[in-house]
Amino acid sequence: PFFEDMRETFMAKSGNVNLTDPDFEFPRVLRATLGYDRELFWGIRGSVEALLSQTQKDVFYKNINRRQTGTSPLDGRPTYSRINTTTISDALVLTNTEEGQELTASIQLSRPFTNGLTLSAFYAYQDAESAHDATSSTASSNWGFRHTKGDIFQDDVSRSAFEMENRFNLGGSYSFETGPVGHSLGLYYNAQSGRPYSIMLGALSAFTDVNTDGGTGNDLLYVPASANQIILRSFTGTTISYDVFAAWLQAAGIDPTAGRILDRYEFNEPWSRTLDFHYAVEVPIAGIRPELSFDITNVLNMFDKDQGKVEFVSNQNFTVVTYRGIDSATGKPIYQAATSTSLNPRSQFTLADTRSRWQARVGLRVSF
Repeated sequence: PFFEDMRETFMAKSGNVNLTDPDFEFPRVLRATLGYDRELFWGIRGSVEALLSQTQKDVFYKNINRRQTGTSPLDGRPTYSRINTTTISDALVLTNTEEGQELTASIQLSRPFTNGLTLSAFYAYQDAESAHDATSSTASSNWGFRHTKGDIFQDDVSRSAFEMENRFNLGGSYSFETGPVGHSLGLYYNAQSGRPYSIMLGALSAFTDVNTDGGTGNDLLYVPASANQIILRSFTGTTISYDVFAAWLQAAGIDPTAGRILDRYEFNEPWSRTLDFHYAVEVPIAGIRPELSFDITNVLNMFDKDQGKVEFVSNQNFTVVTYRGIDSATGKPIYQAATSTSLNPRSQFTLADTRSRWQARVGLRVSF
């Protein structure tokens, strides 16, 4: 009733409208954790922990100046039109969803030795789902950038953009003395899954997108069921073989004839693997203890430029093709390359320049 009442109240106004559901509640989660640690064999200490979170209330946005008026000829997803077509573009309501949950489990092993050597190993697994991660700063962008299969009013659950599925850490440190001089050495290895990302179906302009909701960057890609289902064009508009698109999809781990709309945050950026080195020396001098330290991050890249690389997907989404409507001659949907390079295999990945380089730091600390 609230949403219908607001439609009647604000549809006669002008400009964009931001509203808040009177029953809106601040986000909250119900969380439980269980951990256990004990001494194991050979002096090893082990710890296991599990954390379970269940969404009680989270934010969700609805655009009440949209109404379903049909379905897409491409894949059957709902299509929309504006209710007020003259003075109101968006009428956005901040409301709640109760969908979402997270499980994080970890295990850690450590072994300190009496000679100053300590070894440790850690693994964490995470399975996180949400209806809306709401990472943007305004109502319009939070609504407009939520990736959708078509139904813009459904608070459907998918992987969270913040999920880190797997992470491994290995560490070793060694402290010793040579006369009055103290030394400490450390090596730290980290390997982790890449962030989740979505693959999108772009649009030329508002209301020409596949579900005509006015969002040009929120529609998830539909993968055709066969090569003959669509017409594929290059960025310049020339008709090209579906094999070009199929090669891109296969490189991304997608069946090129899947016949489905891809899920939100279904895919992962490549794994990243880094090794860091630390050395510090402490020399007591006349009652003070100066410590000189040397740190090198991403050591493997120092010796091999192909190691330690970190690749990412900008904003955790990539538009490979745009939807250009239906071809009048054949009745087939038209896909066109989003950019001149978007159909190149692995074009969704960008090298993180700074994180992919080895870096060194020298530090001095004086203790009195």
